[in-house]
Amino acid sequence: MHHQEKTIIPTIEIPQANRLDLIVKLVCDNDHWPADSGRIAKVLGYERRQGAYYGTAGEILGFLTKISGGWQLTERGQGFRRLNNNQRNDLLISFVGQIPVVSLVLKEVEASGSDGLIPEELSKKLAKYTYLDNSTSIRRIQSILAWLLQLNLICKFSDMSRVWHRLYAPQSSLLNQ
Repeated sequence: MHHQEKTIIPTIEIPQANRLDLIVKLVCDNDHWPADSGRIAKVLGYERRQGAYYGTAGEILGFLTKISGGWQLTERGQGFRRLNNNQRNDLLISFVGQIPVVSLVLKEVEASGSDGLIPEELSKKLAKYTYLDNSTSIRRIQSILAWLLQLNLICKFSDMSRVWHRLYAPQSSLLNQ
């Protein structure tokens, strides 16, 4: 039997920003580059710490690159700015799906079929591939699930107690469509 080592996903590659629309706003509406976390926070109406989360999320998506003192718009980010909203959404689905940790989560949700998964189960699965502690893993799973919900790739009960891949979601008024 061939033993394959598991790959550990670096913590910096696991998003902390919950709102993809704000990442789009940052990339498309901010005309002052480079931008540090304070500038990003100001553009988005958040505190400096959240500004760093969104700068890193932009970096994870390939729209920004980290430079001394902040982030700079990449060629991918510049191209994204020139697209219309439908084109942006299509590309976001593609770019998000290319992020290893997001791909892993989406595969786990899809593999759960009609049973779906609770976020805590996903967190335990994610822990096998990261150095995150349990509470941090839960928060990061919530961010990833928020992205997948915003892209309409998964469904959830209204209280977020269970999630399904869009293909397997039960027909219920309790689901967030």
